[in-house]
Amino acid sequence: MRSSGILLIFIALTITGCFNQLSNGEAKFTTSINEQEDVINSHGMIVKNREKLDAFIQEKKGTQRVVHYTIEGDPIFNDLKYTDHGIEMRHDNSEDKFGSPKVTIYSCQDLVRNETDKLLSYTLTGCEGEQAKIELLQIPFDVTKQDKFVCFKVWCELKE
Repeated sequence: MRSSGILLIFIALTITGCFNQLSNGEAKFTTSINEQEDVINSHGMIVKNREKLDAFIQEKKGTQRVVHYTIEGDPIFNDLKYTDHGIEMRHDNSEDKFGSPKVTIYSCQDLVRNETDKLLSYTLTGCEGEQAKIELLQIPFDVTKQDKFVCFKVWCELKE
């Protein structure tokens, strides 16, 4: 019975997502990944839930998590939150086994979406500190620069 209670607590904590409220109103961060709500980037080749980031930019309120995976498969978390002064980003690479674990907070004025014929990018601008701009996410469209190419059967048959 005790193990069932522990399992229920674990499931409840996992479902709550990356931002939980503490009693003092501050956000508490977790390293659990919400496959339905988080923007998940696998090296710019596969990006899940990108529309969530677009909605975050458009609404100019709330929070959004962007998870990047390293080549080895370790997650790096970028938790975004609109504040009265712009956007705060909490960059957490503590789960990266081959990196130097560190959590850094950046304060920026805006998150800009820019689309060209070869690239879709999301950049934090007007940031305090050494970096005035921080590239949050880049999705290349130029397939000649990609080292993997997925051939869908219908498309490949049309090309042959």
